[in-house]
Amino acid sequence: MDGLAFIDALVSRCRDAGRPLPEFLILSGYTEFEYARTALRLGVSEYLLKPVDDADLRSALIRARDRILARSPRERTGKALFAEYAPPAGADRVAGYVEGAVRILKERFICGVSIESAAAELGVSAGHLSRLFRQETGYTFTDYLMMIRVKRAAELLCDPTVRIYEVADLVGYSDARYFGQVFRKVTGMTPKEFRDDSCRTERPIGPE
Repeated sequence: MDGLAFIDALVSRCRDAGRPLPEFLILSGYTEFEYARTALRLGVSEYLLKPVDDADLRSALIRARDRILARSPRERTGKALFAEYAPPAGADRVAGYVEGAVRILKERFICGVSIESAAAELGVSAGHLSRLFRQETGYTFTDYLMMIRVKRAAELLCDPTVRIYEVADLVGYSDARYFGQVFRKVTGMTPKEFRDDSCRTERPIGPE
């Protein structure tokens, strides 16, 4: 049984048992389009060609972890809608730059901030910071900003006194319709569906 046959069999078993599908990542030397297309049809979320770069593999694993965490209603409404970056012990200059960029994002996510302005404040080039940021967090700077906003929106949606268009404004989106599109892209639900489904029995979890 090769990798694709194994994935196909596992998908069938999970569906028959009514269980959630695992996250599939393929590391392969096959470059044929048909092989990759079959992998995508089976639900493979990451397809990495050998030799695999360590940073690309780490980013793929981070994204897979975050997709798994986002399946849980409690996680979606709490502090781990996605796993925020935490610098490793004994952080070096690289981690220091990334930690500084994350701090800037968390402080200014409502008004918005660009990689260029963050880099200028940290005294590093935008291109260099962009590479370091993706390497360490698994996200681009823009995607990390989006995730911070959606995570905060998830917390606000659990307060029924705050209207959805107000939630959009409070996390930096002036267009409520666009906010709804972004929120659905990340969580798989509209803001209203999220409020009705995930916040009925769950209390939002505050920051640590």
